[in-house]
Amino acid sequence: MNETRSNSGRRHSARPNLLHSGPCLWAGMMMAIWAAVQPPSVAGQSRVPTISVETLADDLWVIRDGLGSGNVLLYDVPGGAYLVDAGAPESASAIIATVDSLAENPVRTVISTHYHEDHLGANAWYAVRGARIMGHELLAVEALRDTTIAEMRWERRRANPTSLPTVQVTGPSMIKSGQPDGGTIAAIQKLQPAHSRTDIAVLIPTANVLHAGDLIEVGAYPFIDWWAGGSLEGMIEEVGLIVSWAQGDQRIVPGHGPVIGAKELAEYQTMLVTIRDRARAAIGRGASEAEFLDSQPTREFDAERGGEDAGRQFASLVWYGLTRGD
Repeated sequence: MNETRSNSGRRHSARPNLLHSGPCLWAGMMMAIWAAVQPPSVAGQSRVPTISVETLADDLWVIRDGLGSGNVLLYDVPGGAYLVDAGAPESASAIIATVDSLAENPVRTVISTHYHEDHLGANAWYAVRGARIMGHELLAVEALRDTTIAEMRWERRRANPTSLPTVQVTGPSMIKSGQPDGGTIAAIQKLQPAHSRTDIAVLIPTANVLHAGDLIEVGAYPFIDWWAGGSLEGMIEEVGLIVSWAQGDQRIVPGHGPVIGAKELAEYQTMLVTIRDRARAAIGRGASEAEFLDSQPTREFDAERGGEDAGRQFASLVWYGLTRGD
């Protein structure tokens, strides 16, 4: 697959020039900045979000936009609500309205599980409101690239710089409550390269809920972003770690699809390992990619993950990475 990338830098104007350019210019620039980070209006969009909300606890919800973009986890606590992922740009207005209707406290922290656009949708809007944005230390590096993958007809657009982390996650970290009990609000785990090299997972310990981002997909095959440092081996290892310590009542919020438990997670791990092993065996005996795909290596998993065509696409994606050293 062909790939072209170009980096985009940030432009910073000297602050004294802005402050001394007169009130009209200053006001005009502030209005322009505000307009740039407004969520897109639903009007005129070809796809209109249909919001659904799944209640996990009195103060914890999963919000979905009905368009298949990233799951949003909202945790409302005194002192400021938390979001894990903020949905797709085209759903930002609807997601923001839903968050405002559910949370008694304003959103003060947004945690991004990785760099893909369908998980960063409302980040810029919350940043302008004063929220901190947390994410992997490499998130900005990947988000600020234009990447074209010609054979997949996919072009990733550079993210709005305002949507990028103001707090970088460089290792395991805990967010503590400012309340007298000093409890843990969230535990953040920086993952090894898996779905991409920008992955983190977020645990809400009081509810035993883990948002795994696109490390886990439900109802579809996962995407391994080889072009941003993704790794099938890393994905299998990280899923295996979650399987090993997941308690029976733990709920796992995937990047896409409904909330699952430990049983479904173990089945997901089995799917990844089975297809990986079949690809390795085909490579080892000198088969071509076409021969591997014709063997239907995803056959027993297709019905629950989008059908035969989806399985063939995932098998081709696995082949691409394994034949290039993963």
